[in-house]
Formats: sequence, structure tokens, C-alpha cells
Amino acid sequence: MKGGIDVEARRLGPGVLLTHQELQCAFESGFESYELLGQADDYKLSWTKAVRERVRIQMFPRSPLGRLEHLAWRRGRPAVKRLQGALARSRDHG
Repeated sequence: MKGGIDVEARRLGPGVLLTHQELQCAFESGFESYELLGQADDYKLSWTKAVRERVRIQMFPRSPLGRLEHLAWRRGRPAVKRLQGALARSRDHG
């Protein structure tokens, strides 16, 4: 058996319903905005037309531990992402 989604009912899909619930909870809690982050993908633009640029600044202390953290950030994170992608591809084709 293979799961799927009826494209005619995609507006009721789990991701849409979860996002709706998150937005509702955020605004009921007094939030004035909710960031979907990442690229301005079509599914995100179905919730808003406002797009804001996000800039990330990553800083590390000038210490041996800071250098290690920087190395993990610069080299370790991309390596883990590549490994996750390879594992996902092997599951899809395996």
C-alpha cells in the first residue's frame, strides 16, 4: 500500500493544518509576526505575500573551544547535511 494525497484536497493536508494551528497559537499568544524562514517557496507565499530578507551572523569566541565550534560549523554541518542527503537518496532508491 502506498500513501498519497488527493491534490484536490491539498488545502487540508497535514502540513497546511499544522501551519494553520501554529499560526493560530502564535497570534493568540500575542505574537505580531511569524517567520516561515528559508526561501520564498510557493506554499509559504500561500500564507502571505510579505517577504523579508533574513541575515544570519555566526560568531565564535577567540579560544580553543571557539575554534573547535567554528570548525564544526564550517565543516561539520555541511558534512552532516551531505550525509543526510545521501542516506535519503539511498532510502528512495533502495
